[in-house]
Amino acid sequence: LFHRQVCKIDVYLFDENGVYIEKLTDQVPTGSTFAKGYIMGLPEAYKEAVQFVAFAGLHEEQSKSTNMIPGASTINDLHVALNDRVNNIVDCSLRPMWHGNIAFARTRVARNDTTTISLTKNTNNIRIVLQSLDDHLKVDVKDFSFLLESVNGKCNAHNELVGQDCWYYRPYYTAKDNDAGAIAELHTLRLMNDRENRLKINQTANNKTTTLMDINLNKYINALKLQ
Repeated sequence: LFHRQVCKIDVYLFDENGVYIEKLTDQVPTGSTFAKGYIMGLPEAYKEAVQFVAFAGLHEEQSKSTNMIPGASTINDLHVALNDRVNNIVDCSLRPMWHGNIAFARTRVARNDTTTISLTKNTNNIRIVLQSLDDHLKVDVKDFSFLLESVNGKCNAHNELVGQDCWYYRPYYTAKDNDAGAIAELHTLRLMNDRENRLKINQTANNKTTTLMDINLNKYINALKLQ
């Protein structure tokens, strides 16, 4: 997916002790993505780098990263998080974000060496469809509210979730379909097994709100994994 979805890449360089050296950034014009076979060159000045942490899709309007100081900051200081939002509510479409890291066993990179950093996608798109089992009963999306709660707004250099702030993801898109029913789509950051991810659906009718669903989503997502 790299050449279809990634338009900005930040690679953080660290020495064998995990001390920060520099950040290399590359970006293509808005509306385009990197070409197939993309290679980032490592300047000779940074030949001491043996640990690399890559974050793709970090855009200032969406996320922020630690202000790293060369020679002083370490790999444990590096964090990436969503930008501050009112009440931690995310109700918009998120741009794709990715993470990858790699470390060499040797003490320095040899000239003309090439290595591949595999990336893990850090954003998810979740689609919810509510349908009635009674063909004569129509479901109107305006009668429902959807919310996904997760403590997942911040990660470290190893892509582990850190922090205790809960984030509240609401639909960035809803639709009423006479055949499909009520449709809602949410964008979230990674949903991990070691954090509780709660899905809540409420219905409002006659000025009264009723909770239809309040579940830990983890087991349902796991049940949908292909063999």
